Amino acid sequence: MRVADFKNYPDLLNNAVAMVGWAVRHVQSGHVIVAFDDRKNVMKELSMPFLEHISQSNRDERPQEDEEFAETEELLEEARRQREDLEAQLRAAIQRAEKAEASANAPVVRTRGAGSLAV
Repeated sequence: MRVADFKNYPDLLNNAVAMVGWAVRHVQSGHVIVAFDDRKNVMKELSMPFLEHISQSNRDERPQEDEEFAETEELLEEARRQREDLEAQLRAAIQRAEKAEASANAPVVRTRGAGSLAV
């Protein structure tokens, strides 16, 4: 307790709980907790049974997450294709509307017996 300057046991316990919570969140995220000696350029992994359990649980769940990710990617790709199709349909409709507007604004020449003729 003196080395870390904890004043009492509740202070020690609060810090320990906070550190365990931090470790759990990082291991759940797939991180490895290490101590790094920068003088020797050596890392040593923190190994504790509860962290190993969390890490193993993450590995067991990974195939399901990979399948869900693949399904999500397929859905996104289908949505992209549908968007591209809709954009193409919209461009075609705009072109038709522009052509219709251009023909509606074209001068009309009337001739006898032949009806009207757009020029």
